[in-house]
Amino acid sequence: MTQAGRSFAIIPACGESRRMGTDKLLLPWNDSTILETVIAAWQKSTVDHIFVVIPQERTDLPKLLQTLPVHVVTADPRPRDMKESIQHGLRAIQSRLAPTPSDVWLVAPADMPTLSTQTIDLVLKAARKNPGRIIRPMNREKHGHPALFPWAMADEVFQLSENEGLNILPEQFPPVDVVVEEIGEDVDTKEELTALQRKENLKSPRSFFGRIDLIQKEYDRGRSLAEEDVANGERKIYVQTRGAGDEFLSDLMRQRYGILVEYTSDITWNEKRSFEDGYNSVAREYIESVDGKGAIRRVLAEVKTFRDDQYRQYLENNGESDRPELDQDLRDSSQ
Repeated sequence: MTQAGRSFAIIPACGESRRMGTDKLLLPWNDSTILETVIAAWQKSTVDHIFVVIPQERTDLPKLLQTLPVHVVTADPRPRDMKESIQHGLRAIQSRLAPTPSDVWLVAPADMPTLSTQTIDLVLKAARKNPGRIIRPMNREKHGHPALFPWAMADEVFQLSENEGLNILPEQFPPVDVVVEEIGEDVDTKEELTALQRKENLKSPRSFFGRIDLIQKEYDRGRSLAEEDVANGERKIYVQTRGAGDEFLSDLMRQRYGILVEYTSDITWNEKRSFEDGYNSVAREYIESVDGKGAIRRVLAEVKTFRDDQYRQYLENNGESDRPELDQDLRDSSQ
């Protein structure tokens, strides 16, 4: 942006898809997935930086996102709501890019495959004409996404009470409404997704609905098989791809929980991923029955510490331990 400074998009992608019954962000949309479609809309716009906030426990998403022009922000524990996800994004922007009062930030849900690049650019254009103001797209008297806020208003997000959301801010700071053709629609249920598919004429609604049912069946099949394996003492967990710290993870899971780590490719189809997610949900329940709630997060934290120590040792061995950007390197290596 020229007059309003830089612009930062925040995509909160920490929901649990409970109403959908399966991971909706990785459901197919056209020739891509819902999450990738949302990112593509931002990428085609004039926004300067894109931040995607994901739960640390989602080990599959970093592999997907590493090929895309986005900043990945991992949140642990999983944020309780969208507001907490946005707070993680704001902290990451602050620490990584040192924003100024002339900068702006925008937000739209991660489950909105019809997010419009044209609408994003119209909102950014309005921000240049109205510095320091909240900008909201509007269509037929209905407000939508993305909403834009001046960076100076970022602190206000951290002052909201537990029961308050970002929708409170336009009540306190009068916004500028911009009339647009599209405000996007998010999807929470199979029925909403099928209806939106029909509206967009992307695929046969009947076949797509069947695809979602198949994905749910594979998730259930994974749980059922895992329950049998746990009962038979043949415990296992799936981890996508291999990387630094995997040997440490394998040893830790085997010695502490008697669990075999099976590494699988992150390039796979949704049914197989859903099967593994269902299987892993039982493995996580078993681990927490041994070590209490939050055990998986603690295991991941141990692996991260091991990886950071290994990377720091590598830098020291190569005479780079005194570089001022070392801490940033360590943060980047863990994403």
